[in-house]
Amino acid sequence: MSHPFKRYEVDVLERLLSEHYTREQLMELLDRAEPQKIEYTGYGFFVTATNPAIGKERHVCSDPSLVAESRDRAASFVVFLEDGQLTLETFPPDGESLPADFREREVNIVATPTI
Repeated sequence: MSHPFKRYEVDVLERLLSEHYTREQLMELLDRAEPQKIEYTGYGFFVTATNPAIGKERHVCSDPSLVAESRDRAASFVVFLEDGQLTLETFPPDGESLPADFREREVNIVATPTI
């Protein structure tokens, strides 16, 4: 099995899920995950994988706030864990839609904003 996440998305998952999984646990979970769905909404993306080890309890993870950039576009992230599914939501923090090819671009995490 192979997960549907891009390299930068795995980096985001590591950071946002650090309270739930060690890096090794997350990599094992992803290595055993089944790709479920990749959805471009016209605004952002939802990438979902399933693995029973994720558990049923709902967790929403968005801390620390992360910003990633590709060319002139920025993205932020939220992870949802529930019912054996892990979903990464990628959305534009400025309210302007991400381009459909955003996930295929070179994307770099550039900031962990401070409040």
